Amino acid sequence: MPAGSSLTIIVLMLWAIAALPGCESTPVVKDAGAPAPSATTTPTGLFGVDLPSSMSKTAVPKTGIRTVSISKNAIAVDSPANQVVAVPDRELASRSGIAAEHKRSGPNDLHIVPLAKALTTSKKGPKEALLYVDAQTPYRVLIEVAYTLGQSEFSKQHFVARNGDRLAVWTFMPPSIGRGSKHLEELDVEIPPGFLDKAASATRSHRPPSGPSAAPSTGPSTGPSSGPPAGPSLAPPKGVRLRLTTLVTGEGIAIKTSSGNVSAGCKKIGSGVAVPKRAGKYDFATLTDCLTRLKQYRKAGEDYVTLSANPDVDFQTIMHVVDAVRFDKNGKPLFSTVHLGVAR
Repeated sequence: MPAGSSLTIIVLMLWAIAALPGCESTPVVKDAGAPAPSATTTPTGLFGVDLPSSMSKTAVPKTGIRTVSISKNAIAVDSPANQVVAVPDRELASRSGIAAEHKRSGPNDLHIVPLAKALTTSKKGPKEALLYVDAQTPYRVLIEVAYTLGQSEFSKQHFVARNGDRLAVWTFMPPSIGRGSKHLEELDVEIPPGFLDKAASATRSHRPPSGPSAAPSTGPSTGPSSGPPAGPSLAPPKGVRLRLTTLVTGEGIAIKTSSGNVSAGCKKIGSGVAVPKRAGKYDFATLTDCLTRLKQYRKAGEDYVTLSANPDVDFQTIMHVVDAVRFDKNGKPLFSTVHLGVAR
């Protein structure tokens, strides 16, 4: 009998044995580290949500968690089809978030009533939320949803992002506002009126002139020609926590500690945005370098940072900032716990 015919008969016999009742074929073991195809990692039916990218490697939780999605048009709970409230156009959403008619006490409130009501149907179990948020969602809408979840006792909020062809999550602590919150000092970011505008203005005024308009040299220098002028140290007073806050503004990323505003260049306390934009883009690598320098001043166990942003900053930028503050350039932890804050 030809060798090819023998091989065919053997294959058919093995197939027939596997098909007999009570017989099972051995499953193929796949490499757990191999990336899964993108089609299998993308949630079905999540239309209208373009997820942001991130460097997170934390797997998406699978059970015991309520799902919330924020598309360009609506907020939905448990299923993209179960839309509980509309999202206004981006310009309006950046200014005042969800429409005032859906708030408890007007446009400045952060509590979204229809979302809170949809979440109260939750059965007893872990109070965690898995959020699929469109990358262009403005921070104003993001913080309203996060705040409403926090007020509904969802203590962990897992935001889904893409890392290559896989999905991963960053877990945030929710914002908290009001007296009596044990996390009030960390989560409720209190910023002096006009702080962001003053910081941006100071950064512009401290930029050195360049080109034909720069002042010509009039002679030999009579003092030090390099380095910023002396100013208050970055180190907080003895025994005081660092209380690090990052503020994403239109001019760049401002940094605030218990000692005050970190000046441009991240070398002292003073005016300006610590990490200005470069060529119109946020400088995430310099932000990491700045926080690496500030890390030496934190107290033992103080591994958190409060993140806040201008209302129109998009969620993709927020995720890039989170990547920059959680690990240094060598992949070692910086500030691993991120609280979402409300600048007021």
